[in-house]
Amino acid sequence: MKRVGTETFDYVYGFYEGRALVRQDDRWFFIDLDMNRVGTETFDDACDFQEGRAWVRQDELWFFVDHDMKRVSTETFDEAWNFQEGRARVKQDDRYFFIDLEGNHVGTETFDDACSFYEGRASVKKDDRWFAIDLEGNRVGTETFTDAFIFREGRARVRQNGIWLFVDHDMNPV
Repeated sequence: MKRVGTETFDYVYGFYEGRALVRQDDRWFFIDLDMNRVGTETFDDACDFQEGRAWVRQDELWFFVDHDMKRVSTETFDEAWNFQEGRARVKQDDRYFFIDLEGNHVGTETFDDACSFYEGRASVKKDDRWFAIDLEGNRVGTETFTDAFIFREGRARVRQNGIWLFVDHDMNPV
């Protein structure tokens, strides 16, 4: 048991964006910097805030809440990840796609697999081939790859025809 102010919790995380995630009696909720509980809802699971949103789980479904614990949209997901660059990767019915901070779908495509956005690009997989999309969900370049990873410092590592190489933001080999 950990004590925060006058309350005792089973577990506490650090503060992110003015909110800390805490567990009490196997339920998760958030507290503010004054150690006050934010909202009345509790969750089966949750994650720290990032870009003004936190993903939380109730009854096996994930959704996003804002700093006041209001749902961002009514849509729920089988899985969800943190927001990166205003986009969150989500999974529904074994398909990956991205949503924006308001919960709107980004682009129209769904994918077999996807990585989160970094440096304005996300690597996505469709029909056993990886390629990149931009923040609007548009495909970048025409090349596809056997494997692809996230962008860091202007480069992503990819594998094509058994050879590993780096590509730039336009998907050109470096």
